[in-house]
Amino acid sequence: PLLGAFFFSILMKQEGVSLLGSFIAGIAYAVAMRSWFFDITITGFLPLFPLLLLSIRRAVMSPWTALLGGSAVIAVAWYTLHFHFTLILLTGAGLYCIAHAVRQRRQTWTIVLVFSGMVVLGTTIGLLRILPTLAYGLLSFRTEMPLSYVMDRGIGTRYPLLYLFPN
Repeated sequence: PLLGAFFFSILMKQEGVSLLGSFIAGIAYAVAMRSWFFDITITGFLPLFPLLLLSIRRAVMSPWTALLGGSAVIAVAWYTLHFHFTLILLTGAGLYCIAHAVRQRRQTWTIVLVFSGMVVLGTTIGLLRILPTLAYGLLSFRTEMPLSYVMDRGIGTRYPLLYLFPN
């Protein structure tokens, strides 16, 4: 929570908020998420979200630094957060990217392309955690699939598509 407050304060300062205002916004950001403090797989969202937004803001000044930093943040999100919180992180960052690109009015496509590259590169690195989860999802009792169904089909490179689009 403290890192989240710190990074959010930096983000607000870069957005043009006064020093006191950015400090209060950082504290409010961390305190508003107080119900998440004791779950480590959710608490990781607090510093990662402002870090990703700071990487998006950096896309105009140095696109390669923004691409590598944002990709690292997204990869860490895939490894440490629940999947749905990573998707929430990416959706919020995508909306911020669009708003920031419209607000900049110069190099709009650079900002959008750098963010798209962040998502692709970070998710590619995160596939080390995503693919096994998708590949062995049918082995769970929650899906109510018989084990013979999984054994007959085999688990191969086509399997993630079968998981997303069953018969």
